[in-house]
Amino acid sequence: MDYFEGELEQAKDFALKLLSLRDRTEREIRERLYEKGYSDEITERVLEILGEYNYIDDENFAKKYVSDCFRLKGWGNLKILHMLREKGVSNETGENAVSEYLSENDIYPVIEKYLIRRGDSQKTVNYLINKGFLYDDIENALYTYKETL
Repeated sequence: MDYFEGELEQAKDFALKLLSLRDRTEREIRERLYEKGYSDEITERVLEILGEYNYIDDENFAKKYVSDCFRLKGWGNLKILHMLREKGVSNETGENAVSEYLSENDIYPVIEKYLIRRGDSQKTVNYLINKGFLYDDIENALYTYKETL
């Protein structure tokens, strides 16, 4: 085994270790390999290998991330899209994942839960804006929610 193959094997093992902890985007793996001091050539080859085995797939990552962030953290589409961009997911891939998972109706359980706890519409609006929901969606959902009471 020559030097290149040995270093490639180490880099691949490092990337697989990262992926065993949680899913990551291509950019996250690339950045971590660069931080570890691996060359561009080694890094690109590792990413190619991981891609061949579908160990990294930004589209799949985005779909899981949207689902998890909405269900577990109660985030809205703006905040989720921002975080996906920070992780290196393209705008198009992020928007597709968000539109596939979130609909306007998804805001109702969050509104109901928060209104029951707080009872104040303005605080609810502020809370939802901070969670990354669109203002127009919040207003429409609050209006519809209040009409059903």
